[in-house]
This record gives sequence, C-alpha cells and structure tokens, in this order.
Amino acid sequence: MSATSRLRGLLIGAFLLVILSSFAACTFQPATIDESTSTATPEPTGTSLPAATPEPTGTSLPAATPEPIGTSLSVATATVAAFVTRQADEVNEAVADSSALWDQTTIGVCWDTPGFENEKIWVQDAVARTWMQESALEFVGWQQCEPDSDGIRITVADVADPGPHVAVLGAHLDGLEEGMVLNFTFDNWGNGENNTVDCGFPEDRRKFCIDAIAVHEFGHAIALTHEANRPDAPEWCRDMAQGTNGDWLITPFDLDSIMNYCNPVWSNAGFLSELDIQAVRLMYGENNFPIGSLLAVEGRLTFLRVHDVGTGYGPNNDFLDVEVVIQLDTYPGKSFGFQLRTDDQEYAHKGMLDLLRDAFNEDYRVRVDYVQTGLRNGEILRVLVLP
Repeated sequence: MSATSRLRGLLIGAFLLVILSSFAACTFQPATIDESTSTATPEPTGTSLPAATPEPTGTSLPAATPEPIGTSLSVATATVAAFVTRQADEVNEAVADSSALWDQTTIGVCWDTPGFENEKIWVQDAVARTWMQESALEFVGWQQCEPDSDGIRITVADVADPGPHVAVLGAHLDGLEEGMVLNFTFDNWGNGENNTVDCGFPEDRRKFCIDAIAVHEFGHAIALTHEANRPDAPEWCRDMAQGTNGDWLITPFDLDSIMNYCNPVWSNAGFLSELDIQAVRLMYGENNFPIGSLLAVEGRLTFLRVHDVGTGYGPNNDFLDVEVVIQLDTYPGKSFGFQLRTDDQEYAHKGMLDLLRDAFNEDYRVRVDYVQTGLRNGEILRVLVLP
C-alpha cells in the first residue's frame, strides 16, 4: 500500500471516530413535567391573604408606552452564573401555535388559590427575569382572582397526575379557571417517584423546581409548544412528544430550550436559551427600554405609600431603595418611587411628596420623569401636576 493510501485510510478512520463519539454523547432525560390538554375540575377559591407586593387588582388597563427623555443614562449590567454546566453546545427552534398568540403584550395574572405568599413571589420573579426581561411582555396583577378575572388564572395543586400543566395554550387561557396548575409542595408529584424529578427537599431545591417549572409553563402561556413535537425534531427526541403540536417553526430545533424535554439539563435549569429569547422577541417584540433609560409617564395615582427609611419596595430583582412609592392607572404593575432622607435632595423630595399627595386626594393627572431601574420599576426624578 502506498503512503498516500495509508494516509487516506487514517483520515477516514479518524473522521468515523469523531462521528461515533458525537452520537455517544447525545443523551437526554425522561420527561418530568406533564402538560395535560384536559381541564381539571375547578377548586373553590378561598379568601386572599395580603400580597407581599401591592399591585392593582381586577382587569388591567391597556399599558401605555413610556416616553423616552433625552439620552439613556448608564446601563447597569449583571452576570448570572448558570445553575449547572451545559452538557451540550449545539444551537439547533422554538415552535408556537400561531392561533394562541396574545394580541397584547400586557397580560394579567391572578391566583385562584390563596396562601403560599413566598412561593408566589418566587414564580413572579422567575417570570420577570426570563420572559419579561427578554421581551416586551409584561405580566401584571398577581393578586387573588375575582370571579370574572381575565388573563392567566393559576391554581396551586399537588396532584400526581397530570402534575403541573396548562389546560390550553396562549391566549386561549384568558379568564379560564385552572388554566395553569403549579405545584409548590411536591408530596404527590415531583417527589422522585414515578419517573419524576425530586423537588421536595432541601428548600433551595424546592425553590429551584418551582422557578424552573413556572418558566416552562409560562412558555406555554405565551403559545410555545414542546420542541419534541416539532416535525424536524430528531427521531430519538420525538419519542418525548407531548401536548399540542405547533404550526409556526420560529427558529431551528433547540436542544437547549426551556420547552425541550430532550434537554440534557432538566428544564434548562430555569433559564431561557438563546433561541428561546429570539423566539419570544419575534413573537412579542423586544424590551425597548433597558435599565438606565430616562423615561416619562402620565396618569392618575392609584397607590401612594410612604414607609420607614431603608424598608424599600418590590421583589429582589426589581427592588426600589426608596421611601415613597406610587402607581398609576395607565401603567398597571409598574411602581415608581424616590427617597425621603436627610440629604441634599431632602427639600426637593418633600416638595414632590406634597404634589403627589394633593394629586392623589384630588384625583389630578400627573407626569412623572423617572430612571428605569428594573423590569417594572423606576426612580422618580421630577413630578408635574397636569391641568
């Protein structure tokens, strides 16, 4: 055999070895979350406990668009460490049901089940740092449901079958009792039995599961289906198909998607993949006002709160270090505030409080200039009472 022939043989052998190694590394976990297409029997609604973060209740008003002012201030950035190491590097497509797309980006959310105040805040934070942070979507309300509440209605139930799920996709959830079912206790489902992940203890593991499942189910709530249901999913992954088939292939097949049961990282550790982010932006638009933007809003006060120095307001990922907090009828779910301390802004801030108190008592419209400090909240710079 010539030297050329021997070299060609070695190259072919090395190429085949790489291909076989790639197939050997392609593993997946069993499905652990069930999205049932049937609606469970509604449970009776109890009395609401006080919410940790007061927000307007009832049907939300259409959200107006904040008015940009001048040049954006410096943008705060943060790096989030992944909960687990990715086991696959390939970026391969989100899929959605186009008939279930919401026709607005502000979507109301309420709870049909009372109690579980800490867990409800965990869910709200998880949705805020994913779908809301990466798109124009805003989920507002998060209070106890009324009999005629619109939007996404969530029931908390620990049932072995079907487990956490949505009854239908996307906008078809609007006003549907038990439209979404989440589990916070994991005694009957998610306890490590019957091929489910163990979510019960310790406490940080329980929170991790609550967060990850919420992000997955809210993916369905915005009309995304499972990646395994795609016609172009690999054959080994299509065995995991479950629930409704989508009709809009928004991106290519995505092994890393939060919506993919074939993902080697369970529920993608509660994070969106790059293609998940691309998909939600194509569906509902981008978040056009990054942290640090200087914006303005107008409306009537629905909420005015003054509290002790250092108390602050809002969830950890959208916290306002302020003593005065307001909310407006035109921006349900958003909060604005400023500090009331002994410093060089003391008299200006006392003057703003006087204006806001008068506007609240007399039902005047106000204009508020503010700096975007989080997903929903902002720090007030100026207040103007409108005629």
